[in-house]
Amino acid sequence: MAISKLEAASPEFWDYATHALKPEKSKDPYYKPAYLNAHVYRALAKRLHEPFYGTVLTGDFFSIKDLATFQSVDHAIRSIPGFAAYDNEKDHNDVKAALSLYGRFLQYMKSQSPALKNDEEAERESPIIDEKPDDAPVVNAPEPKPDPLISSGRKLYIRDPKKAAKALKRAGYQCELDSSHKTFVSRATGKPYVEAHHLIPVNAQDDFSNSLDVMANIVCLCPECHRLLHYGKDIEAPLRTLYEKRKSQLHECGIDITFEKLLSYYLG
Repeated sequence: MAISKLEAASPEFWDYATHALKPEKSKDPYYKPAYLNAHVYRALAKRLHEPFYGTVLTGDFFSIKDLATFQSVDHAIRSIPGFAAYDNEKDHNDVKAALSLYGRFLQYMKSQSPALKNDEEAERESPIIDEKPDDAPVVNAPEPKPDPLISSGRKLYIRDPKKAAKALKRAGYQCELDSSHKTFVSRATGKPYVEAHHLIPVNAQDDFSNSLDVMANIVCLCPECHRLLHYGKDIEAPLRTLYEKRKSQLHECGIDITFEKLLSYYLG
């Protein structure tokens, strides 16, 4: 029998999930392998890499092996403005249900106890904060460099979704490379669909003494321009445009960087 995608990604989680009982409200007491691969694997391995989730965490979700790291990431995901509506809209709460199951798995691994908590209890342990961005005026000032979360020997830096939401609102939900770029209306927010992008990638945090997760470093882009910066061939001109717009604000936040250094983060 061919190994399943979820089993290949996390054998321990696969073994747990195929033997775990569903919440009592379910007619089928056990998770089926087909469901785990079609829904749980897709939610954690693929959907969390959609642009909507891109401001929370980069890297392999299954590399998260300790409960404290998971709880921080889980809270950040559930705190994304519009998360409940977005996840409700697609695939019947795939991400929310998958996160709950993975949380129960880590709780089990930590305690080595067969007692399982149901999804509703797990959800209460990860409260959702107010999805509306803070209306307080933006003040550019240095913020302390955050402590990284260590998971499987890798450093992970959690981004604050409220800052991303505020950045989009501050930009008037318009692309900061070209305000004439039109996008569809988001079902989650009722505003033009735009995406938050950290100009200096957060995975470069170790190169800086102050936090990169600040408003000055978060730009608002339409989906096409966002993908351009990540995957495009000719990015020097648009990247320089954003750099010139944000250079002084970054300086006020204690972040100084040359354009050449910024470009190197994108081109390697």
